[in-house]
Formats: sequence, C-alpha cells, structure tokens
Amino acid sequence: MDWAYISGFFDGEGGITIDARKGSRVLVLITAIAQKNNEVLEIIGAFLVAHGIVSQLTVLQTGIYSLRIRRIKDIISFLSHLTLTVKARQVEATLNYYRGNITGNDLLSIFKEEYLAGRRRRLPVPAKEWNFHVTHKEAIRLAGLERAEASATARNCLKPSDLRTMVMKLPFVFRVQDVMLALGVPKQRASYLVKLMRCEGFVAGELRYHSHTRTLVCKRAI
Repeated sequence: MDWAYISGFFDGEGGITIDARKGSRVLVLITAIAQKNNEVLEIIGAFLVAHGIVSQLTVLQTGIYSLRIRRIKDIISFLSHLTLTVKARQVEATLNYYRGNITGNDLLSIFKEEYLAGRRRRLPVPAKEWNFHVTHKEAIRLAGLERAEASATARNCLKPSDLRTMVMKLPFVFRVQDVMLALGVPKQRASYLVKLMRCEGFVAGELRYHSHTRTLVCKRAI
C-alpha cells in the first residue's frame, strides 16, 4: 500500500461531501472512499493510521462500505498526500478553503462546475442556500466571537445571589448531572453554571474526577 495506489483509488471511488448546516457560516466537509469490499478499505485505514490520519469505516444502508475522514487536520493531511487527475481541482479547492484562501461560496461554485463537467456525482448545495461569504478561518473566528458574546451576556444576567440560590439546591458533593437534574438545564448549561459558581467561591476545593465513573465531582462551599 502506498500513496500512489490510494490516489488512484480515491480518483475513482472517493469524493468530498459537503454539509451546509442552516444558520452556520462554516461548510462541514467529509472525505470518503466507498467500496463493496471492506478488506481494501481496512488496509487503507491501517495505512492512514500509520501516517497519523484518523479514519472511520462504516456501512451504509445500501450495504456499501465507506471509509470516512472527518477531522479537519486529518482531511488536510490526507488530501495533501494525493496526486490526482479527475478530482484534482476539488481537492485543491478544499485545501484552499481550509487554508483561508477562498470563501465557502467559492468552494461551492467550483464543486458545481465539477458536477457539470461530470467529475462529481451530485450538486453540493442548492444555489439558493449559498450563504457562505467568508473563508473557513474567518467563519471560525466569527463563531468564537459570537460564543464569547453569548457567554458574557449570560454571565451578566446572573447575579451572585442567583447563583447562591442555585447552589443551595444542590447536594454538598455533586456532579454536573446533579445540576442538570436540580435546575432542569442541559449539560452544557450545567457545566457553565458550575464554572460561574467556582468564580464566585460557592464551590470549594479542586474539582476532581470520580475514580469509577470518571465524571466531574464538585464540593459546595456554602
């Protein structure tokens, strides 16, 4: 097994799928190789692991096996090793998108041209849904700013007295699951509230992990 073999295999049986989630600025890309026989995909997967690339072998509803690469750093590493003919432009565009050289709409436009030229099996996203006007790096930066702003807003809306009231509803020693149950909030919100409680000094001592369940255990200071 070598990169030349994988390049030829990907040119014929591989592809890059796009998940354009509503309300997101980021295009989620997945690199995949499909095959009826899983043996060759297992060999390719082992080869990729040896080169530090994580992949996942799944079975589709059609019975076809698919070797998928999802993490951005693994996709970049994988595609950078390939020497292609048929899918060369799609790979180049994907790398340029992740490197911040083109916008999401630019990538979709290139993939549409590749579809019309017969080098893709399907259109990436309907044109009316194209709303990816920034590069991948800029989209990630904007998403981070929005999360930070939302966290600051939530922090400002909660007074120390509110947090104290919440803490008094919890057992003396508690886990995030206890916060979820006592306050009726989802896990992410519960974890965030625990952090605020620590900042206000309502949670004492260092947080530790339960030796058996590996879940975070906290101790009240009030």
